[in-house]
Amino acid sequence: MEFNSLIFIFLFLPLFLTLYFFIASDLKNSFLIIASLVFYAWAKREAVFILLILIFVNYYFSILISDGKVKSRSKKVYIFGVIFNISVLIFYKYLTFLLGLFGIKFHLEGLPFPTGISFITFLSISYLTDIYRKVVPLKKKISSYMLYISLFPKLITGPITIYSAFEKQLGKRNINLNDISEGVKRFITGLGKKVIIADTLAKTANGIFIIPSESLNFSLSWIGLAAYTLQIYYDFSGYSDMAIGLGKMIGFNIPENFNFPYSSRSIKDFWNRWHITLGIWLKTYIFFPIAYSVMRMTGKSRILHIKIENIAYLTGIILTFFLCGVWHGAAWTFILWGTYYGVLLAIEHIGVRKFAKRNLPGFVRTIITLFFVMIGWVFFRSPDLKYSLNYIGNLFGFGGKFPVPIGSEFFLNREFILISSLAIFGSFPIFKMINGIISKTFRRSLFLYTVLENIFYLSVFIVSIMAITGGTYKPFIYFRF
Repeated sequence: MEFNSLIFIFLFLPLFLTLYFFIASDLKNSFLIIASLVFYAWAKREAVFILLILIFVNYYFSILISDGKVKSRSKKVYIFGVIFNISVLIFYKYLTFLLGLFGIKFHLEGLPFPTGISFITFLSISYLTDIYRKVVPLKKKISSYMLYISLFPKLITGPITIYSAFEKQLGKRNINLNDISEGVKRFITGLGKKVIIADTLAKTANGIFIIPSESLNFSLSWIGLAAYTLQIYYDFSGYSDMAIGLGKMIGFNIPENFNFPYSSRSIKDFWNRWHITLGIWLKTYIFFPIAYSVMRMTGKSRILHIKIENIAYLTGIILTFFLCGVWHGAAWTFILWGTYYGVLLAIEHIGVRKFAKRNLPGFVRTIITLFFVMIGWVFFRSPDLKYSLNYIGNLFGFGGKFPVPIGSEFFLNREFILISSLAIFGSFPIFKMINGIISKTFRRSLFLYTVLENIFYLSVFIVSIMAITGGTYKPFIYFRF
């Protein structure tokens, strides 16, 4: 079941909220677990058993880690727990790819695939790590951990929540009409981003990326890349908005995941704004351990006249983003995409970012950053490595050897121009500033502002439902991960 389906919007969500608000406070968490498991099992009933096995096994690991009187034993259990979770992820997501490197054909056909296995693995590893580091105490009731993993608004594609922050919300939650109202608005915003903007842009992006790379010319390549650049932002940020909105409706503060990333002035700034919760997870559980390990192993202040802090950073950032690419998918394109960002961040660190900040205006740095981000999306979207390299060549005018009888005007229709223009403006904090000006203008007439605001959200909701009803089903991009 997906947030952008009519079944979820008109059946599951109303029924869930009705029961949730009327059920006793001390039963709300138990009800949330049951509802989340029903939500997860809707598409594949068998997958929910895998989810439950992972929950029970990881909770058992956490008990052994917490109860270990000897630190060495706790460490061994912790390492084994991490290896177990990674092994499950490899089995479901990478085994076919790895065996294919040795010419062995293997497919998981017939086996239930646990949707969102990558995000579930992240949550499981972070929980075991925090228990091992004694950042959080072990909860005696497994229900707390079960709710942490299975809470349906964030179960499949995040945002990724850290248990220490989530734990504070497990008790009684104050739910008021204002939070419910804000939650509904946020959900509608995300729904509109997905079905009105992202799905419309997907028509152009998919239409161009399905053309053989040898047949694409300069203009088609840039139109397709621009469409996908906007599509993936509105698709993923739309899902995050819907998850955050659902969380608000039931009293949970799910962390923000996007902060106008395409207005960034450096690659580092981009990763502080794009998929924010993933960036925090990578920094906390991969980058810092690698960087500190490098510094401890050397025991020196400099190597070849280079500060050990810089060596630790460069090693940590490249390895972290290499693993980030691997996590996103079992394909060379994802591995190259992750490594690409690791190298860019390393180059920025050695002085390029400081040089650009001193010598270039802000808007120029934003244009340069966006250019490199868009190049990165070619690897992310392409079906294979050869296609991505050919596509990048097309962007610089080296393609079009076997042109197809389709010109750029075929894709530049009114619908695309209107939606892409709206998407470009929405990618920057322009509408946010306009809304601030409007709210100040109507400060003395709060009633009128509220009426206009409600008309806007109702209109977005109606148009979104019309788009869902009249269009073809398009799953969220990050459901692949």
